[in-house]
Amino acid sequence: MATRRQVRKRLATLMLESGEFDAVYDHAPLDLRGKTRVLCIFNDRSRHKMISKHMNNAFYRFVLESCALRRVDEAGAEDALDDMHEAIRAVIRDNVGDATWNELDLEDDSDALFASVAKEPYRIERHSLTVKVTNTA
Repeated sequence: MATRRQVRKRLATLMLESGEFDAVYDHAPLDLRGKTRVLCIFNDRSRHKMISKHMNNAFYRFVLESCALRRVDEAGAEDALDDMHEAIRAVIRDNVGDATWNELDLEDDSDALFASVAKEPYRIERHSLTVKVTNTA
């Protein structure tokens, strides 16, 4: 069974390979270093369910936070959020059957906000992703 760390790192690798992001972090950095299109993937909640002594499920929840720098082009930041949103959806859709997990569930609602990261103005959109991993012994 894949651990939460392995799942998070696999998600980061897949997102980076999409080519949509200037940087993809498998954590929430304190400073985005002025990068324009950034995705941060970090842990949220986890739940475990024993089905039998030979089978159990882990449900790992992650936050996928796309960040668009607003300093240069405020309208462009909104377009960048749109592009990153579609890239996230495409990567998840294309990798539902990845060997690392059994199911991916991207919540219908995302949350968009304005934030300052290391004194830089960003437009941020948060997505919640639940990953089901089954262990059979």
